[in-house]
Amino acid sequence: MLVIRESQLETFRVQCSTHFETSTALRLRQMFPEKTKEMPEKTLLADVREGIAKASTFGVVWDFDVRRFLEFRMQFGPGFGSSSARDWATNILNDQSLDGREKMDQIDTYGLFALRV
Repeated sequence: MLVIRESQLETFRVQCSTHFETSTALRLRQMFPEKTKEMPEKTLLADVREGIAKASTFGVVWDFDVRRFLEFRMQFGPGFGSSSARDWATNILNDQSLDGREKMDQIDTYGLFALRV
């Protein structure tokens, strides 16, 4: 019988988190080169960690959706989700009837159509 200790699980969790953070930071650099070119790696990783924590307060917890949240945050600014300049996004993120995926889908749709007009 295979026994996995809690310390081993914690090590695995940390490795997964670190991988997600660094791969997301790389993706943000690729998608937003102008916004990230002056950011040192430590600053970008700290911003990614802060964004992950912020996303979870809105119920956005699955990796794919968290990454989308971080992309929107980079696109719209660090006040994304709490800024009165983006009331439309704040309203979606605070809607308790939606899960994280639905929130990201609605923000994506709004960005594709309403903001392009």
